[in-house]
Amino acid sequence: ANTIGVSNTIAYNGSAGVVVDGVTTRGNTVTRNSIHSNGDLPIKFINTPIPISAPVLTTTLCSGTALLPVTGSACPNCVIELYANPDEPPGGAMFLAETTANASGDFTATVTCALAYPYLSATATGLDSTTSEFYPGSTATSWAMVFLPLVMRQTVTSEQQGIYGRVTYNGTGVAGIHLDLRFYDGAGWSTWGTAVTAANGDYQFIGVPGLSTGQAYYVRYLNGDNGGNADNPNYLFSWYAPSITSYTSGDWISGGDFDIADVPLVSPSNDASVTLPTNFLWTRRSITDDSYKFVLYYPAQSQAATTSLLGYVQDITLNGLPSGWPSGGVYDWWVQVHHGDGTENFGEAYGANRVTIYAATQAVSSLTLSPGNGVEMYERGLQVLLEQSP
Repeated sequence: ANTIGVSNTIAYNGSAGVVVDGVTTRGNTVTRNSIHSNGDLPIKFINTPIPISAPVLTTTLCSGTALLPVTGSACPNCVIELYANPDEPPGGAMFLAETTANASGDFTATVTCALAYPYLSATATGLDSTTSEFYPGSTATSWAMVFLPLVMRQTVTSEQQGIYGRVTYNGTGVAGIHLDLRFYDGAGWSTWGTAVTAANGDYQFIGVPGLSTGQAYYVRYLNGDNGGNADNPNYLFSWYAPSITSYTSGDWISGGDFDIADVPLVSPSNDASVTLPTNFLWTRRSITDDSYKFVLYYPAQSQAATTSLLGYVQDITLNGLPSGWPSGGVYDWWVQVHHGDGTENFGEAYGANRVTIYAATQAVSSLTLSPGNGVEMYERGLQVLLEQSP
């Protein structure tokens, strides 16, 4: 018997996610993982009669953000796990809920729909701890029991290995958040893989290769389509977790815990005109460990200027502009929220307000050009040149 779970991410395999191979397949439990984007079924039995049928759902759509009662039928007294998916199954990307079928095999559960995950799927686990394939997408047709020697092959391990962490929203774990594991190979950056947070906000990247000298990883969150997430103005635009510069394959190492609650901008409002000195105000989060930076972006020269870490504050008075930035110019402002030394482990506010600024002087006491020329505006937030050689 084997147990695969909980909170593994099983994705991007060329074949099935979990393969159970042998003439008997009893007692193998696959529970509360995120299984998606594989080349074949999420769970697949081969070389064996299928020992347990997948459950059947009366509905496979869960739209909006409302509570939805889900009913269906399965093997009597089986444990049913319900999942949500961004695309039509087969898959089980985000665990939603667990319930138990009655003696007739009927079950009901209430789930909270997620906008980005409208498609439902389910598995059943029998009294002997055998988990079925997923419905829909399963070819299971029989509940036949075959008591023969067991051979099992699986594509992941349930051991603690990989890069892990937790994503919260106002302190509570948030499910269904897509994250990227960024990889620096010594010359440039790419995305090694993605993970989706579980119901409690936990994430895990498994099968991560070890690092050589000069290489690095870090975990990145991006709001909206660019990060594989629904656009949500209540969340930060992005978060860049701490760099990992030493990692051996099989290690169990934190990629960082972080909270994605947004920092709303208050004033000056979008399209305002101001004359310096002017107070720039935002609504700070309830997380007292936050430290903020004020960011001013000059699109005409693709330059950004930032303050140093300001601490747990909600405003700053801007007295002047950096050298070469003209009075009457059009600028964008927002804030960053930091949990590090000011160079990494930070997020960017969802919004960026465009303002026209008039200044009588070029005082630069509170602003430093950083990182300088070549900064790229990334939709409404700054694509910070974080991804330089670590």
